[in-house]
Order: sequence, then C-alpha cells, then structure tokens
Amino acid sequence: MMGKHLGRGLCLGSVLILLLGDTAWSAPLDGPALYAKECASCHGEDGRGSPEDTALTVPLPDFTDCLSNSSASTSDWTDVITNGGAFMDLSDQMPSFGEILSPEEIRTLLTYVRNFCQEEGWPLSDLNFPKPLFTSKAFPEDEAELKQDFIKGKKGTKEWTTTLAYEQRLGARGEWELNLPYTVKETHEKTTAGPGDLSLAYKHVLSTHTERRALTAAALEVVFPSGDRDRGLGDGTFAFEPSFLSGIALRQFVLQSQIQAVLPLDEDRADRQMRYRVAGSYLTSLFKRDLVPNLEVEFRHNLQGESSEVLLLTPQLYAGLRSRGHVALRIGAQIPIAGTDPFHYRIGAALVWEYLEGGLWW
Repeated sequence: MMGKHLGRGLCLGSVLILLLGDTAWSAPLDGPALYAKECASCHGEDGRGSPEDTALTVPLPDFTDCLSNSSASTSDWTDVITNGGAFMDLSDQMPSFGEILSPEEIRTLLTYVRNFCQEEGWPLSDLNFPKPLFTSKAFPEDEAELKQDFIKGKKGTKEWTTTLAYEQRLGARGEWELNLPYTVKETHEKTTAGPGDLSLAYKHVLSTHTERRALTAAALEVVFPSGDRDRGLGDGTFAFEPSFLSGIALRQFVLQSQIQAVLPLDEDRADRQMRYRVAGSYLTSLFKRDLVPNLEVEFRHNLQGESSEVLLLTPQLYAGLRSRGHVALRIGAQIPIAGTDPFHYRIGAALVWEYLEGGLWW
C-alpha cells in the first residue's frame, strides 16, 4: 500500500516538475533583459545609438536625449516596435517585433527605454493634444506655423492676415514663441497693407498627470506696436497678455481651455479685455495623421469704456498631412452668435509643422 501511494506521489511530482519547468521556460523577461536581447545590438547598451560595427545606414535616436525620448507618444512608440519603422514612414531598417514580443513585453520594453531619460519634469507627448485654431494649448513644442485669417467685417470691410509663428522648447517645460503678422485691409475707399503688431510669448508647464492625461500651464505674451496704427495695421501700444492654459483627455474626448487677459499700456488706443476659450475635440484614433473634429467657444468681455460682450463659435477640422502627423492642417470658421458682433464671420487656416519630427515632405 505504501509503495502504491509512493508511486502516485512520484508521478504527481513528475507532472508538477514538468509544469513548473514549462512555466519557468516561458516566464517573461524584464526590461533590461528584453532590451539587451532585442535592441542593444543596434541602439547600443547605453541607448545612445548604433555601435560602429553594424550595417545600419541611418542615424539612430539617442534615448538619453529627453527631448527626443519624450517627443513621441506611447501609441507611436508601440506602433514602431510592433510594426517596424516603415509603418510610420520611418526607415525600414527598424524591424517589426509584433510576432516576437507580446503586448506586455512591448510595454515593459518601452518603459525601460523611456527610463534612459534621467531628467525629471519632461511631459510625455501623450499630453500633446491637437491644437485648436484660436485656443492656445498647454503643451510646449518645437513647431512652425503659417496661419491665414480672413475677416468679413462690417460696412463691407475685408481683412486678410498672414502670420508666421515659430515655437521652440526651452528645457523640460518651457517654450518661447514669436508671431510675425502681415495684414491687408480693404475698404470701399482704399486698400492698405503692411506688417502688423508682432508678439513674443513664453509658456511654462505647471503640472502634468500622465495617467489622467491632463496638464496645466501659464503663459505671458507681449505685443509690440510694430504696425502702423494710422493705417489701421496695429494698436499703437504695448500690450501684455497673461494666460492660464489647461488640457485633459476623457477617453476619446479632449477639452482644452484658455483664460486670457489683454492689458494694453495705453488704454486710449486699445481696450482692456478678458477672453475665455474652451475647445472640445474628438480623437477618431490614436494616430496623429487622422481627422480630428473640433469645436471652440470663446467669450470676450471688455473691461473699460462701454462694456461689450461677444460669444463666438468656431467649428473646425484638424488633419495630418504626413504619415506621422508632424505636418498638419487646421481649418475652420468663427461666427458671432451673441452679444456685440465685432465682424460678420472669420475664416481661419493654419499649416502646422513639427520640424524636429521630420521634413515638410517626408
């Protein structure tokens, strides 16, 4: 009887050993082991790029560079690792790992790669929501824009303004921005054209919550009287425009807001004003290249003289023009729907280029 029980125990023990052996054999690797096995031969053990003895012909990213490391969203990183570089219009020398690594292993590997950035405070590109036409966004970025506005004013006036905007990151959370406008104004009597009031701004991220997909920032824009006020091309006074900015994603919906004060030095030449903007977007996918419908609501309130208020509505579309979405187009129409109408309607469009992510045509 004892031998019989012993035999059963040995058989059960053998099965457990086999099961445990299989489990140990298939145990997932941790981040360092996955990186050493799949990535280090090309990207280097320190994450700084390809060793000299490889056959790679394209420059590789430096994972220790926090700007480069944080500039791509989690979905972009995941798609490149899973499907290869060609899937995102990058080099086909980056192979696909979708059939080699499980989704969990890819997430583990991505977490390890992001930890090559040793500086704290860099907000991830997951918080870089599509920019609306008129509401400034809280995320700092390296970007160039060519903006075009057309305003159909009262009494038959028409106004075209072309603005070149340049934005550049400063450290982990800062950004400076320069806006250079050129305006053409048409009335029944004459047409005038020339540079308008240029502006210089600084923005700084105050808080980020990656898991909640939310961030806040503060900005200060200084408007210089570079336009000719006598010809209707500027206000003729310095103005300071502080703002509080925020953004949050609720599943596929994104809400961005801006509270802005307009404070001219010479209040006889320009009105003090408060502006409240809220923009709602619907993300049709995680790809930056896809269409994003957007609706902005703006409320303006004058703080001096005859009090005037206006409520503006701006339906619009945001569409990526390149595979990675680093070149995009925004277009929409702004319509006064309540209060004192400052104009009949306004058409806005902008060509957006995130110049560190790639060229205009690739």
